[in-house]
Amino acid sequence: MANQAPLERISVLVTRACHQSSQLKEKLMALGADCVEIPVIVIAPPASWAALDEALENISRYNWLIFASTNAVSACLNRLASLRKSKDILSKTKIAAIGPATARAARLARLKIAFQPESFIGESLVAEFPGYPELEGCCILWPRTNVGREYVLNCLEKAGARVDTVEAYRTIMPANSNELAGRLATLLKDRKIDVITLASSQTARNLARLIRLALATGQDEKEPLAQKMRNLLDSVTIASIGPQTSQTAVEEFGRADLQAREYTIDGLVAALVEYIQQNALHPT
Repeated sequence: MANQAPLERISVLVTRACHQSSQLKEKLMALGADCVEIPVIVIAPPASWAALDEALENISRYNWLIFASTNAVSACLNRLASLRKSKDILSKTKIAAIGPATARAARLARLKIAFQPESFIGESLVAEFPGYPELEGCCILWPRTNVGREYVLNCLEKAGARVDTVEAYRTIMPANSNELAGRLATLLKDRKIDVITLASSQTARNLARLIRLALATGQDEKEPLAQKMRNLLDSVTIASIGPQTSQTAVEEFGRADLQAREYTIDGLVAALVEYIQQNALHPT
């Protein structure tokens, strides 16, 4: 089996949103994996565009614009187009981008990146942010999702910055959650999943919600739900994209078996290949 692809006969659950899953799926399939897609997360518009529109209309009052995801980049550019404003109005505001995918999306739109932390986590953004911890008088716009950590916000404000966080998109559960929960439970009970990939903390949370939804109607009501979940996942490898996602996986599932060294999709795939090879997990 010298020519065997590194992930051949490995069944991998891809949990990313539909519009984002193809990149991970294609990379895994190129390495021989059998991919099962169950998008446990949906990217939706905000309840109102008013706050983002107002911020973009008044972008000149901000020293910095923080992009922490490709979704935020897309949302801002789409709103500028809807407002019939050129993206050139962003040129006098310094742009910070977290992660290579976010920076790539901004650069493809011909936006200039003034700051990108070396590591793709909030702690690095704060520690390396220009001027930190003396940010008195600095005005920052942060378009983001409706869920997430408050760490960056709290640290920047404590350092004296004014940070306007506006909802640019929402991260929500799928509308067909009951259907997905049933499908997921069947796959796990039948041992059809070898690896679960988690590309964000919210993905881990939503996946746990779906599993709980499926298990809530189980026959053994005496067994705690958390134990039911752990039993269901006992033969599954949980692969995390980074430390925050790993922490959430531990909170939700009791463990994260592997974590990418570089907190990117490429890093996640590389870590999975290494883990599979080291642990000889190819099914017989």
